[in-house]
Amino acid sequence: MTGSWTETEKSSTLTIPCNGVVHVVEFSPYVWSDKVLAFGTDSNVCVGLCNFQEDHPEGGYEFESLRVFPHNVSRLTAFAWSPETSLATVPQLLRFCVTGNNFKLMLFTSYLADDDAVKVIEGHTEYVNSIAFDPDSGRRMASVSDDCTCRLWDLDGEELVRFSLASPGMSVKWHLKEMQKLMVAERHGSIRIFSLDTERIVASLRATSGTAVLLTADWCPTNPNLLCAGIDSTWHVWDITKSSQPISSHAYQKSVRHIRWGISDSSLLAIGDWRTKQLIVYSLRSPRVFVGFFGGGVEIVYCKIISHLLHFQQLENEAQCFESILHQTAKKAWFRYVMLCC
Repeated sequence: MTGSWTETEKSSTLTIPCNGVVHVVEFSPYVWSDKVLAFGTDSNVCVGLCNFQEDHPEGGYEFESLRVFPHNVSRLTAFAWSPETSLATVPQLLRFCVTGNNFKLMLFTSYLADDDAVKVIEGHTEYVNSIAFDPDSGRRMASVSDDCTCRLWDLDGEELVRFSLASPGMSVKWHLKEMQKLMVAERHGSIRIFSLDTERIVASLRATSGTAVLLTADWCPTNPNLLCAGIDSTWHVWDITKSSQPISSHAYQKSVRHIRWGISDSSLLAIGDWRTKQLIVYSLRSPRVFVGFFGGGVEIVYCKIISHLLHFQQLENEAQCFESILHQTAKKAWFRYVMLCC
């Protein structure tokens, strides 16, 4: 399956057939598997390989389906890739974790040759909103839930640590440069960093009080001192070396549902909300918008620097993929994102 894009064409260039509505989608964030894409519907998770032809004069890409993993959850709510996923090793390995409205974690493992394995992990009593793998070894997972807990698990499903939260957990992040720390963002607007060595809070951030709702947060991959979050119709940036209060706050038109740092540039942020059908890329170096896009509901799934071109990739309902290219004269970035049309 192939597609291409030219400067005069801004329609879909690649369609990936899907049986059902797409609820979760994620590129692998790791360099050794960053072309692997997964998307989950009501009945299965499809994993494939996206071969981007960046050097081709007309661009284009191919999608190769690798595996389809059936599940019995009617709606998936969170997805995370394991850093052990690799197509360059022998044997090849796919490993990821998903969760849905059964409140259970499902850890899938496939060597693409033998039967696939799934480990069902029970413990949470409400919806799980975010999952993260230890980005170094991949031998631990963290999850946050509406049951007001953050829990660490090993790959056998044993609960290693449990942190009690003051409100439902919305985002959980590990950082490759801070392996023994865990960022947890809560719905009532606070972000805390826990030490896994002492099981204590080492930093606490807050930008709101009252009834404001935090739906999303991220930890800058290139600078562990920077964090961001979307709280109601405002997005905030913190530098934990300076203050527990935001160093920057910006009004957004509607509620911020998704926020992601550029994976190789700490000055770039992508913000989106499926209800407003809008995605905006901001530069913190200047008070301007890099680009705005209106289409379907937005879920940002991956960001990385690619020279000369700013690519956008989206996945609409029935998994329709779209790519556009914006030439810039300054430093460039690649934001892959997903459109989930309602």
